[in-house]
Amino acid sequence: MARKRNAKKKTPTIPALVKEHNLTERWHRGELVIEVGPEPDNPKQNVTRARRKCAYDELWNRGVITDEQRMAVQTYAILCEQATGACQDALARVNLLRESRHYWEPTHTMLIATGKLREIWSILGRKQTDILNMLVLRNMRAKEIARITNTPSYHQITGRIKGILERLEDFFQ
Repeated sequence: MARKRNAKKKTPTIPALVKEHNLTERWHRGELVIEVGPEPDNPKQNVTRARRKCAYDELWNRGVITDEQRMAVQTYAILCEQATGACQDALARVNLLRESRHYWEPTHTMLIATGKLREIWSILGRKQTDILNMLVLRNMRAKEIARITNTPSYHQITGRIKGILERLEDFFQ
């Protein structure tokens, strides 16, 4: 019998970016992805970024959804952020500067985003909207969605997700 060499156990290397920002726990849980891409201000320079993994990105990497459907999902996520007031516009800054205002007013961007979301929800219906929100907002994988919705197989839930994203893509076109 051949002797096994004393091989050292491979320790996973943690990127410097993750160490700098103290994200090692999230890195070990598999929640982060390191990407290298062009800098928005200077496209000739590349920048390393740490980004949170998205459930719909995994579906896109596997080829379950198309590029257009992925863009539609990202647009839906941005609309949800705008509807909650996460993205401020010029009118929001003006409203915040008023001192005589004693009540809260939604901004113009929030109103437009909420209107579009209500259109999407009326097109999809309640059950499909719930599945879309689980995928996009709660960042749940297809297996988790199948377990919650009592769908018997992975292939059935991915088919439902494809159908929902096709309708979402048609709405944005």
